[in-house]
Amino acid sequence: MLKKLIATIAVTICCLANPLPVKAQHQIGAYLKDNEGHRQLVESIKNLGVIVLVNHKLHCINEEFAGLYYDNGVLVICQDNRPENNGIEVEWTDNDLDTLRHEAHHIVQDCALGTIADGKMIRMFVNEDEYFDFIEGSSLDLVELYTKLREILSEEETLIEIEAYVVAKDIPVGHINKKIIEFCN
Repeated sequence: MLKKLIATIAVTICCLANPLPVKAQHQIGAYLKDNEGHRQLVESIKNLGVIVLVNHKLHCINEEFAGLYYDNGVLVICQDNRPENNGIEVEWTDNDLDTLRHEAHHIVQDCALGTIADGKMIRMFVNEDEYFDFIEGSSLDLVELYTKLREILSEEETLIEIEAYVVAKDIPVGHINKKIIEFCN
């Protein structure tokens, strides 16, 4: 809880104190013009009022960090080929697009319980049988993923993350976009 509070305060400070996020938000999508589904997904996310940051200097410090959705309405993507953390979008890799889909599903999870940016998140498959039926069909190595996530997250947070990984890997971007519109509008 304390870690979440600190992260929320840090995002709020950076977004209020730094003009870069607003400027960067308008640039996002320039490299997605040939990828209509992902471009529409970004537009839907921005239309919800979610702040979308790409290659932000405060969030993309760790080279291995790919992205994050703060359930206070901020989405961060740290692109693989970013030359520096300056808020400027570069060509999207397959991994960048996977990260976008993963974080977009977290937005759906945020909207599914209450309203967007209310600090509440839930799995889409709350019924255990439905959840495990959904993830069993994935091509991901879920045992390894579960083991890694459980080292740092609670059981429920791990299940939420695994659901987002499976959605990003196996569900088409257009379906994710439809769920954002359905659950968040």
